[in-house]
Amino acid sequence: RTSSLFRFLRQFIHKTRFYNTDHKPVFNEVNIQMIDRRLQKLLFSKSISHYNVSEEACEQLQVHGLNAFERRQVEEPHYFDLPPLRGSNIKQHFDSIAADLSKPYLELIRLLKSLPEIPMKWQMIPGWTAYVNGSFFKVDAPLEDVLVFDTEVLVTESCAPVIAVAASTNAWYLWVSPRLLSITKPMKSVSMADLVSFYSNHAHFSHPKCVIGHFVSYDRARIMEEYLTEPTGMRFVDTMSLHICVSGLTSTQRNLKLASDKHLYNNKLWKDFVADHNSRKGSSDAESLDWIKDASLNSLLDVFKLYCQKEPYQNKDLRSTFEKGTRKDNLWKLYIERFPHPATFYGLLEMGNMYLPINTSWIDFQERANKTYDNLNNSQRMLLQKLAEDALNRHNGSDRSYQKDPWLWDLDWSKPKRPANKSESAQVLANLPKWYRDLIPKPIKDHYKSGPSLITAQMNIAPKLLRLCWKGLPLHYDNTLKWGTLIPGRVPKPVG
Repeated sequence: RTSSLFRFLRQFIHKTRFYNTDHKPVFNEVNIQMIDRRLQKLLFSKSISHYNVSEEACEQLQVHGLNAFERRQVEEPHYFDLPPLRGSNIKQHFDSIAADLSKPYLELIRLLKSLPEIPMKWQMIPGWTAYVNGSFFKVDAPLEDVLVFDTEVLVTESCAPVIAVAASTNAWYLWVSPRLLSITKPMKSVSMADLVSFYSNHAHFSHPKCVIGHFVSYDRARIMEEYLTEPTGMRFVDTMSLHICVSGLTSTQRNLKLASDKHLYNNKLWKDFVADHNSRKGSSDAESLDWIKDASLNSLLDVFKLYCQKEPYQNKDLRSTFEKGTRKDNLWKLYIERFPHPATFYGLLEMGNMYLPINTSWIDFQERANKTYDNLNNSQRMLLQKLAEDALNRHNGSDRSYQKDPWLWDLDWSKPKRPANKSESAQVLANLPKWYRDLIPKPIKDHYKSGPSLITAQMNIAPKLLRLCWKGLPLHYDNTLKWGTLIPGRVPKPVG
């Protein structure tokens, strides 16, 4: 889908004329070539006449083997005509563009202050049905431009929607799939007629609409207009994305949050976290752990509890958690307070609008990409298998030469006891170390000829076989300290 911002960039690139200048190249204090001074003045409203040498920057570069006083590559300075800026500098330019692009959607969201009473009875009629003040009537699509939206799917049948609900400040809407009411045999395939429509037959697709939902990309995939080649004015606000921006958790924080909520204070992760936290803070101040109660997981249930400070209604048939709009009000205000720039909001809209209409060429691309991936993956696996075979042949003798190998010394080189039977498989396996046997598919006696075919690049043994280094020192994995390097002559111990 070509957004207005992408169209602007495409037109800019198409119309821009690049040419060499007579100006000398510009370098900063560590000899990195900078853009033309005229572009500096145009973009930043000032021209930097010279750069002061930063000794600290030079020293840090020197530590990493980079000479700050050497100019390696010098390119001719280029200048190009920029389109007229909106304002005196590039910041004001993008501020103005972002404000114009996001304005219609911000205005729509501000209109969604409350929802009407939820209908007591729903009509199972194919298509959209509107419910206003106790009455209902058929419509081609919801009449309002800003809506809260959710769909449901019968996963066992197909990914097509079977029912959808939308709510605005004026009405509730129910969409029922003809599939749900038909007696035909369920089909896995999905056509455009099976999807939810948001524009009536006489509406212009460019007309701005704002659809709000939790993990709304799932629901968006079931909207018909999103698969048209003609771009629409419909944009999506994902409350899960808003929540992640305001009170989201990292993967480690998520596990700590789960441990705290379930009172699993003997959990190793929790105990390690508290011990590390107290050692750095010097105390067990509970206030510094407030993030645990001020954050939540990403599900709608958890998000509702966090921002509404109450349990959601348990009987979904009688009441909806969306009814009062409290979650949207609280979360939206927090989001705007923390991310006030219109470009941030419009970026959120555009990132939620990335589905592209496709044809058979996309299927061809997927097949080619999968084939290329499989070929590269097989080549990688074959390389690792060869390295494993080389390591076995190099160190499998009785002299225990592996003990002097800085990568392979800590592998399990133990061998099984001599077997009582004289079968070929038993004789071969008796000469293989444990680390090698672990890479053979089970049962080993039936697959020993396939070699270490279970090996992957994700295994801890892969960097050892590849003999990887960091700053000239061999990589080493410790169960407690994880990945690090071995320093000759030093007894391994935790750092810090």
